[in-house]
Amino acid sequence: MTLLLDKNSTQGTFLVCQAAVRAILEAGLTEGAIVNISSQAVQRLHRGLCGYITAKGGIEALTRSMALELAEHGIRCNCVAPGFTDTPKAAETLSEEFRRSLVKLSRLGRIARPEEIANVVAFLCSPRKFLRGRNSNECRLTYRPREFGIDHARKSNVKHMNRKKLRKTS
Repeated sequence: MTLLLDKNSTQGTFLVCQAAVRAILEAGLTEGAIVNISSQAVQRLHRGLCGYITAKGGIEALTRSMALELAEHGIRCNCVAPGFTDTPKAAETLSEEFRRSLVKLSRLGRIARPEEIANVVAFLCSPRKFLRGRNSNECRLTYRPREFGIDHARKSNVKHMNRKKLRKTS
């Protein structure tokens, strides 16, 4: 479990996001988009994937948090959570029997192709200003965005809300 968690750690995703944000801000851009990749396994738990699911869940939490923090800079952060995708790695690791069962479950009678996931990522990178902090579940080749209930308030409104909260506790 530790090896899998280390291999799929949120740390790598965080460091790449940090570098991207730095590059966007240093270039003086007024908007940008970051799209992270998670997995349907986070929503549909599977035995034996504890480390993987924990890491991918961390990526989803990181994405939601970044969406809130970076909105004031015009940087949109979203996440795509594909189901099984027909990649070389999947071909190596999935048994033919398991692959057939996935195809049976699919509404289109096949497993997703990498370019289909890439199309969702490209859409999220397009200038759609109101898509922030979303997790797009690319499962069985249907696009179903899932809102995480992030407060899209401006920074000043967030500060104002926090001041109210502080007054109540003091």
